[in-house]
Amino acid sequence: IAVSNENAQARIAEKNVLVMVAYFVTLASGIVAIAVIYILIKKNTADIVRPISQLEKASANLNKGILDTSASYDGDDELGALCTNFNTSCEQLSSYVAEIAKFVDAMKRGKLTQTSQTAYILALRFGMLPEAYVETAKQDLARKIKDNGYRLSTGFVGTGLLNTSD
Repeated sequence: IAVSNENAQARIAEKNVLVMVAYFVTLASGIVAIAVIYILIKKNTADIVRPISQLEKASANLNKGILDTSASYDGDDELGALCTNFNTSCEQLSSYVAEIAKFVDAMKRGKLTQTSQTAYILALRFGMLPEAYVETAKQDLARKIKDNGYRLSTGFVGTGLLNTSD
């Protein structure tokens, strides 16, 4: 019985060692898993935050009137598409502003960049011409209507403005 008792105690000690090893292996696996998850989260967060940060800076520049701004992220994901669309919008806005500036500059000099009947009507109706050029613009509009066989070619925008009495 003494041998059996020693045998049983050895087996119990052996099982305790195996249980302790299992605990340590489980703990080590958990720590490794947590470390891997942390690294993946950190990387994925950086991949998301970087383009959003670029968009934030670019939109702040746009808000300040800096139209030649862009977000440089060009990934093949949704954020890449968002940055591409933002950049395209900035380019279009810059083009529109340049065109408007050209138009306003020409109008300051008494010239219209568009010489359609509608352009004259809009400029005259909304007081967009310097006072010194208003009479000339009216005469040019009258000439355009006469040259067109006394027919309006203003479309619905200009016709409505031309037919108001104020």
